[in-house]
Amino acid sequence: MSHTEEIRKQCLEYVSNGGKILEALKIFNVSRSSFQRWRKLKSETGSIAIRPRVVEPYKINNDELITYVKNNPDAYVIEIADHFNVTKGCISTALKRLKISRKKKAFYTRNVMIKIEKYLLKNLRAYLLKPLYLLTNQALISL
Repeated sequence: MSHTEEIRKQCLEYVSNGGKILEALKIFNVSRSSFQRWRKLKSETGSIAIRPRVVEPYKINNDELITYVKNNPDAYVIEIADHFNVTKGCISTALKRLKISRKKKAFYTRNVMIKIEKYLLKNLRAYLLKPLYLLTNQALISL
């Protein structure tokens, strides 16, 4: 984590007012390399303000990703990754960066689908046979 502008300013002022660098480093609990970097920054730019970090994504163009997601709202993350020729993690990071939530997940495997089909067939058979059983019992009672 970077030091605040106030600490930077106080440390540089302490040294410019005649204090020793080593004393300033101990008082403000900063490293020598940080102090030298601040001094260089002040001489080059005239300011010791914390510079914002500007990093452009280098794998996926944001505009292309947004367009693809708008055109294919039902696409799974793995399908988007295949389209852009990157990994699922790369797509997830890019979507998070763009504040696009994706809740779609291809999680059913063949075995899970087979279990679901067996369960449905079993319950469907019981459901279909129940009215037949009731019908035969009513026919027997009326005789």
